Amino acid sequence: MLNPVDKAVEIFDPIGALKRAQSRIALKALDTAYRGASRITRTLGTWLPDLLPANTDLDTATRQDLISRSRDAFRNQPAARAAINRTSDNAVGTGLDLQVSIP
Repeated sequence: MLNPVDKAVEIFDPIGALKRAQSRIALKALDTAYRGASRITRTLGTWLPDLLPANTDLDTATRQDLISRSRDAFRNQPAARAAINRTSDNAVGTGLDLQVSIP
């Protein structure tokens, strides 16, 4: 389905419309199945974080501050407690165990 700009280009410049359609197809081929992994979107194209282990992200003092604040929030803020409990309720265990039975 063409948007209004593509329709106008198609009327006045059919070759230009064909080039636009080919470019759009080429861009879709570069896109990924996961929107968050896309490198061609305007918002995510320049976001290239380092892939470092989690324990190198924070120094010890900052990590301890975050831990103490999150524990305090869990104890004293019902919304924080509900969020943490909801996350642990939705956690997946070790998976399904198959049991074969032959009748």
